[in-house]
This record gives sequence, structure tokens and C-alpha cells, in this order.
Amino acid sequence: MYVKYAGLTADAAEALERYRASPSETESDIIIRKLGRPEQGSIARPESRPASPGGAQLDLGQGIQLRVGETAYLYLSKTDMLRDEIAATALVTDNGLRMNGRVYGKFHGSYVQQPMKEIQRRLKHVNNQGKLISLSAYRQWYVLRDRTLVPIESLKNAALARTRLRAVDRLDLGELGLT
Repeated sequence: MYVKYAGLTADAAEALERYRASPSETESDIIIRKLGRPEQGSIARPESRPASPGGAQLDLGQGIQLRVGETAYLYLSKTDMLRDEIAATALVTDNGLRMNGRVYGKFHGSYVQQPMKEIQRRLKHVNNQGKLISLSAYRQWYVLRDRTLVPIESLKNAALARTRLRAVDRLDLGELGLT
């Protein structure tokens, strides 16, 4: 059964009417216009999406596996994370991340960098020179694991994770086999 103002007080219904742009605009349209769509602004997180049938997963490399059907959340800073201000959400599919009706596949070896940069451009997340702020997409995208948001970087398998070469202080000709 559909109830027009289920759970709304008279004050809330009156506030909705103040924001009406045209007589034909529905209450739902007003709420979406003022609060934004889930991909565009801060939203409450759902508890969790169920895993896809058959356990299909998207392999991001380095041992990171995201379940098809789950939601990934993008935070552009630690402050945004603490304030729960989500910059974007994306649905994990078997061939990439679906965001704003578009599927982002692997681009330059990454499924997560290109959609993050697009959101940065849209939100004008730039430095003083007007360039996009350099961020690691693996640190900025989060998923729910056991009812806790975790950065996808923390899902890396240590045995498969890429590592940087260790610094060499000094080379000896004997170590190089040149003696």
C-alpha cells in the first residue's frame, strides 16, 4: 500500500512544498533534486550487498578480489571518510565498475583509477595549479567487509602484492661479478 506522506511530519511536508519548482514536480523529484542521487553526494551506506550467484568476482590484481554485485565507495580524503561524505559509489560487475550508467573496464592496468579521476574532474578536486590531486585509487575506494568499510588496498594478498625494489646503499664490484 502506498501512502503519500508515510513518516513525514506536517513540517516536513510543508518544507517539501517550499522547494517545489513546478506544479508537475513530484515529491520524489524534489527530494532527489535537493539531496542528490546516490552517486553524486553523501548517502547512507547500505548494510551490505549479497554476493553474486556462483561467487563471481572481479580480480583487480595483487590478490584483490571484489564480489560482483557489491558496492564500492569513493572518498577523496580522510576527512571525507570521517564525515561519511561519499564522493561516488560504483557497482562491481564482472567486467569493471559501473558508475553513472557507464562501465569502467581496465584502463592502464587498473579498474579503479579512471573512475576516480572522472569524479575528481567533475568535483574540481584540483591543486593550486589546476591539476588533479594525485591520489592512490586503491587507498580511496572502500568496500564493506564484515560490516566495516575497508580500503581495497587492505585486501591485497601479501604474496602477490607488488613491492618496490629495496634501496641499495653501496655496490661492490664483487657483488656485481666484475672483479
